[in-house]
Amino acid sequence: MVEGLFLSDYDLRINSYNMIKHEITTATSSMTSIPRPLKFIRSHFSEIKDFYEKFVPATEKDKYYKLMLSDLISVILHVVSEKDEEGNELTMLSYVLSGTRKDITSWGIEYVRSLCSDIGKEYDTRLEKGEPVNELLDLVKMFAPY
Repeated sequence: MVEGLFLSDYDLRINSYNMIKHEITTATSSMTSIPRPLKFIRSHFSEIKDFYEKFVPATEKDKYYKLMLSDLISVILHVVSEKDEEGNELTMLSYVLSGTRKDITSWGIEYVRSLCSDIGKEYDTRLEKGEPVNELLDLVKMFAPY
């Protein structure tokens, strides 16, 4: 399924993505530890992230696919600790904000809880810097009923 994410055929990539999402979301419905699909896919994190960073969308479908990959990376970051070139820790929130921002809660309650923690930290940081927090509040509104 992971290899399918990198194929040139859009429909095959979407199918692979949907199969991975299904495996993760059905395994996380009552998550008390790291589910098997996430344990497996975290070993492919670098490969997925590298593909995401190098992927240049040629069509509108490709642009949306890149957003979907951003969502997937945010989920994998739930179980992986990764730093960027400057040594800053990558956060789930940074990939959520560059992703689809749709069906975020479908990834499971533990993911949402971790994401809420990232939102709280980012909210405080932005307030200290005098930066806008509207996009963070939009996410919070999405999670409130959940």
